[in-house]
Amino acid sequence: MFNVPEKIEIIGGTPVNGTVEISGAKNSVMCLMAAALLTKEKVILRNVPFISDVLWFGSIMRDIGVDVQHNPVTKEMHICAENITTNVLPAHTSKRIRTSYYFWGALLARFAITKEYDQLIVANPGGCKFGTAARKFDFHINLLQQVLHTEVAEEGDETESRLIFTLPKDFKQTDELSYFSTARLSHGATINFLLAAVGNGNIAMLNAIQEPEIADLIHMLNMMGRNQLFISGEDSTGLVKKQLAKPALLKGVKYIVMPDRLEAASYALLTAMTGGEVLLSGCDVSTMKPFMARFRHCADVRELPNGLHITAKPLSDVPGQHMLISPYPGDETDNHQVWAPLLMLANSPSVIIDPIWINRTGHLGELAKMGGASDHHVTRKDDVTVNSYDTGEKAYIDIPGGSTFKAADVMGPDLRGTIGLIFAACAADGKSQISDAKWAIRGYPNLVQNLRGLGVCVNEIGHDAKSSAPLLPPLNDQTGCAF
Repeated sequence: MFNVPEKIEIIGGTPVNGTVEISGAKNSVMCLMAAALLTKEKVILRNVPFISDVLWFGSIMRDIGVDVQHNPVTKEMHICAENITTNVLPAHTSKRIRTSYYFWGALLARFAITKEYDQLIVANPGGCKFGTAARKFDFHINLLQQVLHTEVAEEGDETESRLIFTLPKDFKQTDELSYFSTARLSHGATINFLLAAVGNGNIAMLNAIQEPEIADLIHMLNMMGRNQLFISGEDSTGLVKKQLAKPALLKGVKYIVMPDRLEAASYALLTAMTGGEVLLSGCDVSTMKPFMARFRHCADVRELPNGLHITAKPLSDVPGQHMLISPYPGDETDNHQVWAPLLMLANSPSVIIDPIWINRTGHLGELAKMGGASDHHVTRKDDVTVNSYDTGEKAYIDIPGGSTFKAADVMGPDLRGTIGLIFAACAADGKSQISDAKWAIRGYPNLVQNLRGLGVCVNEIGHDAKSSAPLLPPLNDQTGCAF
């Protein structure tokens, strides 16, 4: 069992010092696992992060008949989707993680090719909620209706509902290039487009996200679709999938998950806010350019062939920042919650404007308990809905700077907000407790061990049974699949 503590207790106030080995990217690995459903041959993934989301995603795969084996020590996973035994995704597991919607595009594309099933029945996905606002997935439904011509029906209510996707009986892949677009940029919808597009012919997505994790999935799909398909970028905002042969299931592949640029950025910020010196081993600086452009003002950074050496500057020399959150290569919405505690300690004011997830503010009230000063509000464009997807809302976060952290008991609100609180506790003199530690454990492998390796006094308290995850079968290489 992958055990998750209820709380994390930290005695802070000491500069971190040591080495952190950066893991495989959380935001990449699960879409790569979903891509393994597009072949009946073996897929071997390396550098797989040992986190609860990966285990739950693997559990869903096993529930539908996929052979998944995992070695958390060697970070290797073998997947064989030779047989899909059901077209119903189990609600009790798929509702645990939001990225369960990657199954939608992958399985429907597979079914469009193999005709194993003509329907896919799914529960509404789970995952983080920011404030009182649930993250919507209208884009994904609209995408699958257009890319694979599915009909969609919904049963139940908001608390217990499921979607029924039905493929057309006379579905024909596209020969001429057709285009699809979302109302605004969406990381998840871009991934689902890439997975679903395997079941169609020549098709393109405008308004596509161009993040490194997207490039990671494209690279793997192109390897799996050798001599069959090729996916490339078009200008700076589009992706084109060209069919080179009749659509069919893809080939098996051995693939290395890219390093987690967001994990690396988080530990870099921890180093700066505690006045420490840390080596980040195994990170890929080429994927961190937006972050590094800002972070070089906060620390002395030396790039190495396989990592970063970071030495913090005195907090009196760390300036405030003005951030307008935007899709890559802009300032990432994922990062600003971890930037917040450092900017609270900075020598001048900061402003963060986030039009992407306006409710990523739950950490601010908890940081206030630790002495971190900030103010925030949401602006609306005359309260008039622009369209069904975008209300013109933006979160404004004003941080005056010059704060000093003190120990306090706080509660984690979501993944990045919780890691921001944990790292703020590392910078605060005294003992702090962070409840709902599950959010951070979801995205930061070996978090407690890494902090201890950096000299932080940290302990796990209690056991969060609901968030703990069952381990996957150990790797024995007896999948029955071949390349």
